[in-house]
Amino acid sequence: MEINNSYFMHGSTSKGTKIVEKGKGLDKNSFFKILSAQLMNQDPSKPADSTEFVAQLAQFTTLEEMENLNKTSEFKNAYGLVGKTVAFDSYNYKGEQYGGVVKSIEQTPSGPLIITDVMENGKSVEKKFKLSDVSNVYHQPNQFLSSINSNIDFHAMVSLIGKTIKGSHNEGVFEGTVKSTYKTSEGVKAIVDVKGKVISSKMEKKESYNDKDIYLNGVYKNDEAVNVMVMYDGTSSSENKYSYKVVPTNQNADEIQWSEYVPDSEVLGMKILLPNEEPELPCNWEVSLSAFEPKEMHFYSSNILEAGE
Repeated sequence: MEINNSYFMHGSTSKGTKIVEKGKGLDKNSFFKILSAQLMNQDPSKPADSTEFVAQLAQFTTLEEMENLNKTSEFKNAYGLVGKTVAFDSYNYKGEQYGGVVKSIEQTPSGPLIITDVMENGKSVEKKFKLSDVSNVYHQPNQFLSSINSNIDFHAMVSLIGKTIKGSHNEGVFEGTVKSTYKTSEGVKAIVDVKGKVISSKMEKKESYNDKDIYLNGVYKNDEAVNVMVMYDGTSSSENKYSYKVVPTNQNADEIQWSEYVPDSEVLGMKILLPNEEPELPCNWEVSLSAFEPKEMHFYSSNILEAGE
């Protein structure tokens, strides 16, 4: 039999029967249309068994009811997430996972959509996710308890005013004195007069085959970029086999003389942490430090790492 493609182009057969795409629009009405077409086109000499059709209808009705029940259950599950903090198995172009507090649910033919405000390019935007995208649901704390915790957090931060703290920031870890504190919708913050950057760096080995590492620890406060160099010479007659020099980046290292390094002494307010065992071979290490200028910075209470006097 030749098939006229124009039927499909117009979405119906030559008898006017609507063509339904696979997986779409097949409901009880569709079943009755198929049943009617079968009855109209049956062989009169071999009439169809009506009980078979009744059984098919009952089976179809049962499946339809189960589908409706599943949709209702799915919507209830989605609606139960409103007000809760969820994480989605969905990521932005930076590979950062989406998540937030569920605002509302939108029912669609393909299932419920979860409407949530998420961060996109530094801004809060409304985004819709499928229920199947939910990867985790987190406990949403009681608002009254949250308020109490916020007040306790605020008073704790007030007690730090005038004290020296170390705080974590997206630019690194810094040391400074707390000037004041304030509340935001995201949490409690401290305004800090930052006086130096905390350094905890493994120095890079230069021209050596030994496996000994040394570290530079402390707070760098200089307004000049420098290279700190350390040398080990096992043949030296000195009691201390290590020496160092600080070279401004705009100066030739050969112009600076090496100085003996006494363990636990400070270099520019920092200590060089030496290995427990001396290297077997001569070795050089080096680390670069950027210039630092005192400035005012704001830190969340959760980012205060250490507090002193």
